[in-house]
Amino acid sequence: VGLAYVNARHKLREHRDLILCATINDGPVPVEWETAQAVAIHPTDLETRPLPGASFAPLPKVAKRGASFTKWGKSLLRWAKKEKPLVLLRAPRLKQVSRPDEDEARFRGRLAQLMREKRDLKAEKLRRKYESKYATLEKRLLRAEQTISREQEQAKSRKVETAISFGSAILGAFLGRKKVSARSTYRMGTALKSAGRMRKETMDVARAEELAAAAREDLRVLEERFQEDMDNLDLQHDATTEEIEPISIAPKAGDSHLGAFLLVWLPYRRDTLGEWAPDWE
Repeated sequence: VGLAYVNARHKLREHRDLILCATINDGPVPVEWETAQAVAIHPTDLETRPLPGASFAPLPKVAKRGASFTKWGKSLLRWAKKEKPLVLLRAPRLKQVSRPDEDEARFRGRLAQLMREKRDLKAEKLRRKYESKYATLEKRLLRAEQTISREQEQAKSRKVETAISFGSAILGAFLGRKKVSARSTYRMGTALKSAGRMRKETMDVARAEELAAAAREDLRVLEERFQEDMDNLDLQHDATTEEIEPISIAPKAGDSHLGAFLLVWLPYRRDTLGEWAPDWE
């Protein structure tokens, strides 16, 4: 039987030859195609004469009528069109269909290549998206660290300045008169102002350190989020877990045809147990 499979949606045009051998019986149903055996024997391989020593099994009566072969040929064609669809595999999410001779392993292999290409494109877009955010946070961290360094230097200088101011004020008051002079009072006021500025510088350092810590935390969170997105991207493009489903394409009635329909005797031999066994496999 020559079966044609045509499907415009999947751009399919496939032709397959199905060669079957069915036993003819003298009974209510002489030929049952459901129990027919597919064989790799082409009509041109058949001999017209038996091997020496071989004998023919008797031909059932129903097989002696030509009309029987016409009837059986038509029933074979009807059966093949109904029971021999071409089964392909489809990946709905990716809108991909397997080729006629492509099994599941090879189909998933082709899907894996396709998914890797899509995954790489999405991964590149994801990297560009996160690179912009990462660069912004790095600049913020750099500014905070520069501020820390500057404020620490200023605070250090302010500490020295305050110590000198306090030292001068106390020493002036101690070495001067018993009563604190106006000059000593001025020095003490200057020292107190310097101490206030020192406290402000110290607070500025603390604020800068908080900003730096916040920037580092934001960077850590961003890196975790990026890794999660990349992991999800890998899961979404894993061909081994991609859902696939079988689809059946029935033979096209107009293009399918019945080829050679012949009466043949297949060779059998008795095995060691005396049972008849096929001698053509």
